[in-house]
Amino acid sequence: MRITIPDFMRLCEEQTDGKIKASDFYPVPAVVPISRAVSALQKERYVEFTAHPHCGMATYIFVEEGDMLYTRPGDPQLEDLQQEAIRVLERHPNLTVIFAHFFFIDDELGRARALLDDYPNMYLDTTQHWEMYVNFNAQREGAREFFMDFQDRIVFGSDNVFGNYRDGIWSDEFAARNHQFMKQYFSSDDTMPDDFPPLAMKGFAPPGTVIRGLDLPDNVLRKFYHANFERIAGKRPAPLPE
Repeated sequence: MRITIPDFMRLCEEQTDGKIKASDFYPVPAVVPISRAVSALQKERYVEFTAHPHCGMATYIFVEEGDMLYTRPGDPQLEDLQQEAIRVLERHPNLTVIFAHFFFIDDELGRARALLDDYPNMYLDTTQHWEMYVNFNAQREGAREFFMDFQDRIVFGSDNVFGNYRDGIWSDEFAARNHQFMKQYFSSDDTMPDDFPPLAMKGFAPPGTVIRGLDLPDNVLRKFYHANFERIAGKRPAPLPE
């Protein structure tokens, strides 16, 4: 009997009653950047799985006292992961880190201020989880003030390309529209249209939510869109190792 990789992923989900989902799998070499980062931090070489992306899929399974745990109560919680990341910054004060998704503290701007003050090489990016816009909107003036005060420490991120979840089609048009939304949100004080994703996709914003843009000035937008990243990483990509 021949079984394909998609068959295996589907059967894992079926036979574990959804504890391991097909969406939990990644191409094997996706872990290479993580392995290299850990190797650099620990000063110890870790294995790198550099198979061709089409030559397999993998995921992690955590086992505790004989029971398989995967995204269940008892797994590391967000706060635990954040604290572990902060401990890395404490051990390596010269390490420059850009935390994606605003470190998931966009609803705790006071905490974000304290972290950026304490760790001068820490940066945040706006790779979106849609709740971010809802959280900023709930404290709009405070969010705008935060971007002004830390205009040198925030990097633009988009998390594109992803699909048009309303009809399941992955499209460049949806990605382009998404960038248009983000530009409108950060550069104007417009009221966002009803098809702005946090409003259009159920569960991200309470019914009746009105989201207004942050209306950041041009000099801040230049830093946010590209200058901050260029200062950290350079204007040109680094050459790939041979």
